[in-house]
Amino acid sequence: MVGAREVLPKHGKRVRPGTITLKVGHPIETEGRIVETLMEEVYNSIKLGYTL
Repeated sequence: MVGAREVLPKHGKRVRPGTITLKVGHPIETEGRIVETLMEEVYNSIKLGYTL
């Protein structure tokens, strides 16, 4: 997460205007994929993210 501290500083009481960027994992190519194998890759990617 990038930018959250600028939008809401630690112990801050007011949210400031700004942008927060949240990156979750790596992009997964979907074009031309079989749904079942794509679902398995997405599931494994999510599972890996929870174990780090």
